[in-house]
Amino acid sequence: MPNTNNTMRDTVLPITMAFLLLLTFSLIARAESEFSLTPSLMHFDYTEFSYNGTVLDRETGWVPGIQFQLAHDINDQLNIELGISTYGGNVDYAGHTQSGLPHNTRTNEGLTRIDTRFIAPLLPDTNIYLATKFHQWDRNIYSNNGVAGIFEQYQWWEISVGGRISFWIKNNQAWIADIAILRTINPTLYVDLSSVDAGNADLNLGSDTGARLQLMWEISTNERYTYGINTFYEIWDFGISDTKNTTGGSSSFSIFEPRSETRHIGIQFQLNFKH
Repeated sequence: MPNTNNTMRDTVLPITMAFLLLLTFSLIARAESEFSLTPSLMHFDYTEFSYNGTVLDRETGWVPGIQFQLAHDINDQLNIELGISTYGGNVDYAGHTQSGLPHNTRTNEGLTRIDTRFIAPLLPDTNIYLATKFHQWDRNIYSNNGVAGIFEQYQWWEISVGGRISFWIKNNQAWIADIAILRTINPTLYVDLSSVDAGNADLNLGSDTGARLQLMWEISTNERYTYGINTFYEIWDFGISDTKNTTGGSSSFSIFEPRSETRHIGIQFQLNFKH
């Protein structure tokens, strides 16, 4: 009998992406829309902690990515931005085995985000916004030195509020600061232990708050094209999960996910085109 949770997990992201693309194409056909293409490089930094606060494992490294975004003016007082981004690559894993011995390997990280942002003016050169974002993070820890690998898939929603301020505006150039407070919503984790024939489990993680800071330098070449450089820093935490037994394998383990912290820093090169 098929696993309903797995089926839903596999279809949520494609359906959401298809809906976003359909909406994007419908907006592109209208006037006053802006499309942006943004190659990115992000330093991935993820750490898990034990009950007493000691570090269990840490994953760090640079991963490339790309972002597509469409902005559209609904009216003079409201703008909508739709975006999708993806990052992927291998990073270093430094942790311990269950027996406490040091263990080093590599982890393949795959991160996909789909977001919607509603923006309204507050003051001259100052906007405020409300945003939602869907995250999917595929974490594939490779086997090494006789220690079996693990595949994990995280999914969660994010809601955020923030402000965007433009300053030092002259000679078709501007600096833009973007500050947001975010909250993770309903984070879940799928753990696959099929590498040791122990089945899988779905865990519920604890929600927490975080923040995202951006500083952008933007240059307008003409009325249709702008380009710029964006640096960003984002943080969020996951609380300790519930404890469940794995199912679907020849053996079963009782597992949980420890508390974790995520810290990302990156740089983006952005090209905007107005239609």
